[in-house]
Amino acid sequence: MTAKKKMSSRKFMAIFLPVTAVLLVTSIVITCVMEYWSTVMDAVFGEATISIDAAPGTENWNTDYYNLNADGMTPEDTAAQGAELARRAEAEGIVLLKNQNGALPLTNGGAPLSESNPITVNALGWSFYYPSTGGSGSGAVGSDGLVSPKEALAAAGININEALESYYLDWSDQHYTEWMVTKANGYYTDEDTNTAPARPSVSKTYQAAWDVPELNAQLVAEACAQSDAAANNVQIVWIGRGGGEYHDCPTTMTKEGGSVNTYGINPDKHYLELTDEEEAVLAKAEELRGENGKVIVIVNANNTMELGELQDDDKVDAILFVGGPGKQGFYAIGDVLNGTVNPSGRLADTYAADLLASPAMENFSSKVYYDPDAAFPNQYDTMIDYTDADGSTSQRPIMFVGYEEGIYMGYRFYESAAADGYFTSANLPAGVTDPYYNRDNGVIYPFGYGLSYTTFTQEITDTSYADGTFTFDVTVKNTGSVAGKDVVELYAETPYTPGGIEKSKVVLCAFDKTQTLDPGASETVTLTVDEQDLASYDDTVNQCYVLDAGDYTFYLGTVNGTVYGAHAWAYATPADSKSAAGANAVTYAAADAIAATRIYNDEHDGKRDSDMTTATNAFQREMTGNNLKVSNGDATMTRADGFAASWPTAPTAEDTVMPEELKAILDDNNYSTKEATALHDEEVEMPATGQNNGLQLINLRGLSFDDPLWQTYIEQWTPGEMALLLGKAGFQTEAFPEYGKPTTLDNDGPQAFRHQALGEENERVDTYYMTAYPCEALLSCTWNEDLLEEIGENVGAEGAANGMTGWYAPGLNTHRTAFGGRNFEYFSEDPFLAGKLAAKEISGAAQYGVFTYIKHFALNEQEAFCRSWCCGMHMDESLDRYQNPEWMLMTWATEQTMREIYLKAFEIAIKEATTDLHYLDGEGNEQVAEDFRCATGVMTAFCCVGNTWSGGNHALLQTVLRDEWGFTGTALTDYALHDFMYPDQMIRNGGTACLQSNRKDFVDQNNPSATTVTYLQKATHEMCYMVANSNAMNGMAPGSTITYSLAPWEMGCAVAIVITGLLFAAVVVLSILRVRDEKRHPDRYQGARAV
Repeated sequence: MTAKKKMSSRKFMAIFLPVTAVLLVTSIVITCVMEYWSTVMDAVFGEATISIDAAPGTENWNTDYYNLNADGMTPEDTAAQGAELARRAEAEGIVLLKNQNGALPLTNGGAPLSESNPITVNALGWSFYYPSTGGSGSGAVGSDGLVSPKEALAAAGININEALESYYLDWSDQHYTEWMVTKANGYYTDEDTNTAPARPSVSKTYQAAWDVPELNAQLVAEACAQSDAAANNVQIVWIGRGGGEYHDCPTTMTKEGGSVNTYGINPDKHYLELTDEEEAVLAKAEELRGENGKVIVIVNANNTMELGELQDDDKVDAILFVGGPGKQGFYAIGDVLNGTVNPSGRLADTYAADLLASPAMENFSSKVYYDPDAAFPNQYDTMIDYTDADGSTSQRPIMFVGYEEGIYMGYRFYESAAADGYFTSANLPAGVTDPYYNRDNGVIYPFGYGLSYTTFTQEITDTSYADGTFTFDVTVKNTGSVAGKDVVELYAETPYTPGGIEKSKVVLCAFDKTQTLDPGASETVTLTVDEQDLASYDDTVNQCYVLDAGDYTFYLGTVNGTVYGAHAWAYATPADSKSAAGANAVTYAAADAIAATRIYNDEHDGKRDSDMTTATNAFQREMTGNNLKVSNGDATMTRADGFAASWPTAPTAEDTVMPEELKAILDDNNYSTKEATALHDEEVEMPATGQNNGLQLINLRGLSFDDPLWQTYIEQWTPGEMALLLGKAGFQTEAFPEYGKPTTLDNDGPQAFRHQALGEENERVDTYYMTAYPCEALLSCTWNEDLLEEIGENVGAEGAANGMTGWYAPGLNTHRTAFGGRNFEYFSEDPFLAGKLAAKEISGAAQYGVFTYIKHFALNEQEAFCRSWCCGMHMDESLDRYQNPEWMLMTWATEQTMREIYLKAFEIAIKEATTDLHYLDGEGNEQVAEDFRCATGVMTAFCCVGNTWSGGNHALLQTVLRDEWGFTGTALTDYALHDFMYPDQMIRNGGTACLQSNRKDFVDQNNPSATTVTYLQKATHEMCYMVANSNAMNGMAPGSTITYSLAPWEMGCAVAIVITGLLFAAVVVLSILRVRDEKRHPDRYQGARAV
């Protein structure tokens, strides 16, 4: 029998060498790709574990700097604490706007409600069944674990009519595709994203779904015909509104230009009014109410709404503003309705009769986009050339928005207008004589307003002025029959001269909240006001802060038991400071306090005590070429003419003509090529890099930012390493164990901390949410600094328990108008209130080593044209106008406007957020850096501050933020998606890092200039300082080194490479052996030739 011949060596090699080589190369390529997306791989498949190698003799040192190993610090424990705290926060923030004839709290025949003693009510309004928990986009909170209004009210002894519920749910099942995001209705072109009824989405689509789903009048009648007669005594009418990233709320609800919106369409109304269908629901509720029933309206909205018709309707018995409650907060609504909780919230925004009538609305978002066929009235006539990453050139449209109202927005406008006789309308509610409350352009509810189930009196019992500080003792007494909390609001009126520095009639200058006071009980609250905080910014004459000499009057927000908020000045009777006992307002005459004007500059009285350097005009270059209608920098609006002749106007054709000086600056801002960047190089020596100095990051914990050891540490890094650290800072900071720099996990958002990673095309993967607190627009209504600090603490604790270190929050932009898409992520129209609350929240988070990125710095008060191609999409416009992804939005404002309104909240938070930082010295002794300034992160904005992108704006980030305010830490970009977010421009002008999974064009790493390396080191220092003083260092003693094990996916990749490598090597060896054998024994091989 003839033996079977072997495959020829040539054929063997032709088959197996390529196959195993391809397997090996594939393994290597896959490994490289996975390493590039290591953050995503860690999130999906598990991350590497850190090993801390303690230096000899330090093994037993206490390195639990944040007590993270204490009892109660598990994810489950902190989540449970968060749920309770979220419910309490909602309870303290709910604002009782109306309570006619004591309609609330609800009872069962006079007996308190409970699960064992319930009542049944009609729950009317589609939003009751699909409520708003907050907003959409990066600040969303998810839906898992949501406690529904039905469940929450049942726990409070309030059951709903289930027949009515079934009608709403069945109707939603039949119609939801008419408002949800699907292929069929044109929101997306590639996939369906919703397969069940839910609230309309208002984020990340060509056209936001601004539908307000609701049954029409006929359907409401049919639904109510099925009502349980027992439920007809109480009607709960639920009004819901959403909001979110990428879009501002529509100012007209039309259906033109290809809009797919279906519900709530009415060209005579805007999104923040009741729709026709909602009015029909309300009418039906009033019909069912009868003579002895009650109609309770719940305003579940993230934005201020027009509520005048509800306030003036005698058949509406009570109104509650509940904001976006998160996922546990609905319990608190039941607690307030049944009286378990006495509402103590106060408004953090002015509720105007006509939201479109505010001066800021003349130049805001979609307000100016009234003609879908016309050119954008806020786009310059000149587009700017730029070079893409691939070397091609294109043009960028330049949009603009002007804050022409100056400082007169929110209550600053309404109170000043009232004081100067602006309001003349006689359209007043019955029995009201104050034209401030007129229903044409006046106010429904003032800033700071809110009711209670009890009554309080407030009076100033003592006051003093010493060493530049005003002090007020305010005694609050519960004069009613129910226990409750009260808010003490103090407003200041400073000397105003027509034609001088623009000043509001009053500004909030101090506040506090009492403990729960039993009936008849009192509490004395002490408020202090630093005179320097009352200075106004003079951007024309002195170009610095100025405290004018003259009389200073301080008003409580409550007068004779009535809460007027910011409007209390109109009803108060100021007493002289020498006889203030029992007063609701106090005037300090010039001779008793501010007898001489203080000018806070180097030529006169020096800088303010809170500043590091003197605050002087910083934005001259950035505001060059602006089209604000100003003269010599004065704000457009002025009290000197009673606002009549200085009212802002919408953009005109003249405004769209780009001045040559602006073109020159935009050209100078270009860093799109290496040659363009080189024009910005400075004469500096090449710094030392790649040094072997033996320093680990833990050794620098607790050192001051300016300690020279930082430079020694930074010189160890190479330019490539620094570029990777700073260009890959999206939702994490990169680990460099050779320098003791651990990885950190950072994430959104202001309402709910979450865990996730940033994947390819910047999509988010592996997302889960931690506690969803009420939105900031509701938290601000608590007016409770201690509560915000407690929330910050639990965010920090829960974050640390889940391995998180950086929190993209709080949001500190201003409610410039009611229509801002992300108002839910921001606190208030008032920067003082916002800044104080944020400072406490930041301080709380820092107690557990979580650093915060306060955002979006700065002038980011609208979504339109600010973030991407879909920004500015308005529901009456066609899609083809919004296809350019590279718009740049310039925001024009005077320096006074910026410093007193839009930068102020950030300033307060950065200066006042503190914690005690624990660290060890070289001997293992515990050290404490007391009052450590823990606001060590900010996130910049997409928009330009003036003519320069905020993330690369030297005046904003270096002069003001770092030099004046003393900020030490990281200035992170918002999503670094656009080409104009030049990394070189960023680091050279006070920025630090890019929020990106890996910014490929992060500076020239092959041959960086000395200037680039200098600023790479500066930015690396900023980030490492933030991380060194965070929970990322927990468990490390001085001298410790760190290593990382391979992540599970890295181990799998390594195994795959080894196996495929061995296979390839084996095939190579076999091939060699076979070739030799075939030469010796050709008869054993197929097709072999004898040699």
